[in-house]
Amino acid sequence: RNEALIAEVDAARQELVQAREDNLRATLDGALLATQIEVLELVTGYAPVEGPGAVVTLTDAPVKEGEEGTDVEKVLDSDVQRAVNGLWSVGAEAIAVNGQRLTAQSAIRSAAGAILVNYRPLKPPYLVEAIGPADLADRFGRTPDAAELQGVSEQFGIGLEATPVDQVRLRPATAPLPAEGTVVGPEEGEAQ
Repeated sequence: RNEALIAEVDAARQELVQAREDNLRATLDGALLATQIEVLELVTGYAPVEGPGAVVTLTDAPVKEGEEGTDVEKVLDSDVQRAVNGLWSVGAEAIAVNGQRLTAQSAIRSAAGAILVNYRPLKPPYLVEAIGPADLADRFGRTPDAAELQGVSEQFGIGLEATPVDQVRLRPATAPLPAEGTVVGPEEGEAQ
């Protein structure tokens, strides 16, 4: 049901963008504004993007049948954060985790044993999809973050795989844009 609602939101957003474009492009000033909006939506994560890149897959360690795994055998929010930070550090231009597009306001946290991205709970495996240079997966593999994740993988059996991909398509962020004049910071309860 959630996926169907997301598809509806995407369709409504496309209609809104088209109506905005049609209205703004009617004048020269409007056309300039439309171009600025388009650029801002791309760099802030509020527009869909596609291109070459990489997918880093993180999986919980296998657990024997009838046994319950421990927290050290599970992917943690800090592991997802390392993958994301490593990809940003080597040229990723846009990133999503299990379909959740990251923006400057995104949070990767845990609560009650679940990993939350943009305050939405995710289930393993965790797919960190990134758009960037064609050799992004190789670049990521040489980062300190990848080395740290490799150590976690070897010590606790967590799965780690970085794969280059010819084409990645990332949906736009679904979180609402901040209202004009809104201040978000530690005083508003936002973690830094």
